[in-house]
Amino acid sequence: MSPCNLPKDPFCFASEEGHKICREIARKCLPYDPHDVSLEAIGHLLDKKDVFVRTACGSGKTGIIALMATVFPHIHQNHNFAPNYRPWYHKDPVFLVVCPTNALELDIVCLLSYHCRNMLIDVQEYKLKSLDINALWSRVKSSRVILLSPELLSSDLLRKQLEFDNPDSPFQEKCAILVIDEAHMVWLWGPQFREAYRLIGTTRVRLNKRVRLLCMTATLRTGGPRQYVLQCFGLRDGNFVDIHRSNLRPEIRVTTSVLKSSLASSFTFPELRWVIGLPGITIIFLPDRNSGLRIALYLRRCNPYLAPRTRKWDALNDEEYDKETMDLVNNLNFNLHGLIIVSTTVLMVGVDFQGVKRIISLEPGDFDQELQMEGRMRESGESYLYVSKKTMESAQRLDAEMEEQKKSMELSWASRLVAPCRSDNQNTQYNNPPYEQSLCRCSSCTEHPRIKPPCLCSGCRP
Repeated sequence: MSPCNLPKDPFCFASEEGHKICREIARKCLPYDPHDVSLEAIGHLLDKKDVFVRTACGSGKTGIIALMATVFPHIHQNHNFAPNYRPWYHKDPVFLVVCPTNALELDIVCLLSYHCRNMLIDVQEYKLKSLDINALWSRVKSSRVILLSPELLSSDLLRKQLEFDNPDSPFQEKCAILVIDEAHMVWLWGPQFREAYRLIGTTRVRLNKRVRLLCMTATLRTGGPRQYVLQCFGLRDGNFVDIHRSNLRPEIRVTTSVLKSSLASSFTFPELRWVIGLPGITIIFLPDRNSGLRIALYLRRCNPYLAPRTRKWDALNDEEYDKETMDLVNNLNFNLHGLIIVSTTVLMVGVDFQGVKRIISLEPGDFDQELQMEGRMRESGESYLYVSKKTMESAQRLDAEMEEQKKSMELSWASRLVAPCRSDNQNTQYNNPPYEQSLCRCSSCTEHPRIKPPCLCSGCRP
């Protein structure tokens, strides 16, 4: 066989040339230049590999979904981009996106609606607004990006409507990627009270064998948590691509303080009064709804004039109240007296409000939760962690051999509370690569480069 007739190697999108092609398509179809981490993930998915993305909050994980919905069909329809590439997916691909909370689903809808408005459906939102179940599933079958909860993903209803058990069904033919957003929630919620989240991995077995898996998170600690999550999704080191960027946000100033008031019984919280009237959005995170109601009432009593600007957010709110809060978020002049949102952990994952200037976390009880709460700030800001004196004393006494203490507090959380430097402790627990390796070369990040400042945690700051 002459050299001219030798078969050519298949095109690899996980390469500089492949990234260049994807960026060229994105610039024509999307209103922004995609981040490097998005291009890297898309390249490996196009090469038919499972991908696990770990990167900081606000670094463009949702943009990967938009890039998939744009690039995949574009490459299938235009073979000139890569003549040696044979698409492994359907010409009209479908992407299943599993979200842990309704708030995250709505946030993704807002972010994707501009460039996926004719291809996107949020099943939960559609169910709330429509009583016509046939119209719902007809719309699902014609959508490219389908947002749904873990419970619905594993339900008999979805299995029946989309014919999961029929490998030749139209849905099975089109389904290309199963996306698990905030994959760390499998560790955080799965073993405790949300069985459906732990069973997401078994649902994948019911899908076509060619379906690839994309997991995304900002907070998955090395060791036990990581191994548990990989096991739930049937992943083993070596059979998937692990894209790992630093989850450090050095532009956020972190302060740790002792909470003197009791979240269980107090009706006054003088240590929080300072937030009233500050410009921008302040989000106060609490572990339960009851304490949130008492804190919201206290802040409203402190300044009745600004009471309408203190809002509560939890899973039991009615839709109209949440809509009013979102209207305030979108339309309020934050330079006047600001807005305070008192929330349970329902806003902890994935939700980004423009104008958030400070986060106050009250007894989060877990390092992952603290970082997710901080991640609600898109840009620089201030994070205040309040823990009780009892919690701080327990952390200081904690020893690796003290089994009784282990049951009351995770070693990772105790380590974070007593660490001289929060940033160094975070880099160790999450096995972060050097911060400089996580810098992006897209046009936006090049124009506004992130320069790592000195550590701003309360342990390092004078």
